[in-house]
Amino acid sequence: MAIPVTGSPERIDYEQIELLPGVMRVVRVGKPYKLVAREFKPDDTVIKLNGLTIGGDELVVMAGPCAVESREQLLEIAHAVKEAGASVLRGGRLSPKHRGIQLPGIGGERAGNSGTTMRLLSGLLAGQPFFSILTGDASLRQRPMKRVLEPLQQMGAHISGRDHDRFAPLAFQGGPLKPIDNTMKVGSAQVKSAILLVAFYAEGQTVIREPASSREHTERMLRYMDKDLQTTNLEIFIKGGGQLQAGLIAILAISHLRPIWGGRDYGQKVKAQV
Repeated sequence: MAIPVTGSPERIDYEQIELLPGVMRVVRVGKPYKLVAREFKPDDTVIKLNGLTIGGDELVVMAGPCAVESREQLLEIAHAVKEAGASVLRGGRLSPKHRGIQLPGIGGERAGNSGTTMRLLSGLLAGQPFFSILTGDASLRQRPMKRVLEPLQQMGAHISGRDHDRFAPLAFQGGPLKPIDNTMKVGSAQVKSAILLVAFYAEGQTVIREPASSREHTERMLRYMDKDLQTTNLEIFIKGGGQLQAGLIAILAISHLRPIWGGRDYGQKVKAQV
C-alpha cells in the first residue's frame, strides 16, 4: 500500500521514514499532481456508472448544458447528446428561468422536500389577494414553520396550519398588510427573505434587525430589480409598494442547444429579449 505525503521536501527526513516498521521504501515524486501520479497509483482508475465503464479501454464522452434551466430543456439536450454519440449526460449549475406574471390562485402547491421553497413561497403567498395552500412531502410536513410564519402573521397575513400553525399544510388568505420592526432572535437567510418578500406588499417601511449576518441573495436580487432597500450593518430597511424592474442576470456559460436558453449568459445577453 502506498501512502502519499505532500509538503516541502526539505522538511521530510526520508531516511527516518524508511526505518519505520512496515515501510518498504520511500519514493520521492518530482512530478506535479503528486496525489494522482503513477508512482502512488500505478493502476488506472475505473468507474462503473449504470453498466458503463469510465476509464477503461473505450472512450466515454460526456456532454450537456452548462446551465440547467428547466426539465424540458434538460431532456431535449439529453436526446440531442445521445444522438451525437455521448454516453453520459452532465449538467451544470441549476439556473431556472422565469418570467414575471400575475400569480393565479394556488390550490395545493407542493414544495416536495424543500424547506427553502416552503419558507420563501410563504413570504410570497402571504401578500397575494387570493387563497392558497402550500404543502410538501411527509418529511417536510413534520418540520416546524412557526419561526417564519410568526413575523408574517404580525404583519397581518392570514396563515393557518396544523398544530397551532406550526406545520404544513399551510393555508394563505390574502388581506391588507402592515410593516413591522422585527428583531430576529436567530439569524436565518430564509426567514429574512420571507419577510422581505411580504414587505413588498405592506404599506410603509419594514425594518429587519439580524443578530448576525446571513446570506444576502434576496437583498441583491431586490436591489438589482430597483427595489427601494437600504442596509446598515445588521439592519435592513425596505419600503412596500412600487414595481420591480425585470432584467437579465448574466451567468458565464459555454453553449446552449437553443440561444433563447442562454439569454442570461454573458456573451448572449445583448441578444436576449425580456
